[in-house]
Amino acid sequence: MRNKKIILFGLIAVILSVGFTKGDPQMSCAYLRINLYEFLDGAEKPHDAIILAFDDRYSDAFDQEDARQQHKLGPSIGIVHSEATLSVEKRSVSTLRADIPLKILNLEQGTRYYFRISGNNLEEFEQDMMLWDDYLKKSYNFKSAESLVIEFQVDTNLESQKESRFKLIPNCTDQSEWAFCEYFN
Repeated sequence: MRNKKIILFGLIAVILSVGFTKGDPQMSCAYLRINLYEFLDGAEKPHDAIILAFDDRYSDAFDQEDARQQHKLGPSIGIVHSEATLSVEKRSVSTLRADIPLKILNLEQGTRYYFRISGNNLEEFEQDMMLWDDYLKKSYNFKSAESLVIEFQVDTNLESQKESRFKLIPNCTDQSEWAFCEYFN
């Protein structure tokens, strides 16, 4: 059964990544991908993934370019949108200046998890990003050309179990311009 889940996850990841590669002229947009894994018996177990794409061609409204997150019984990650929780969201470039709340569900206490974050073409917008962990009050900076691994754990503290524990935000290079930079003052 476990092998079937891993194969299914791999197939879903391939389907989601179609069009989100450098070689595809249709999708030369900037994008981020976040994969959620669990450390299990010395190995990694994939659980879920999200993709955020940024281009002036996209709308910030929930539309046919976006994909709703499917209900899962196991650990999952989603992008919080005003109308739905998403697995794939295509946004306008202007939202690179806004925070992007994430939703984590069904994480087990005492389990070690990690995110693998990778991206493409964000440098053309001169914009680095960071992942904010509201429980640890810690930010993890990354450039879009890098791959970053962030480990975290859920413990007995209810704050570590909050669905809204994580969010993506732009690096705060001009703190007078962006209100969300108040997190770091």
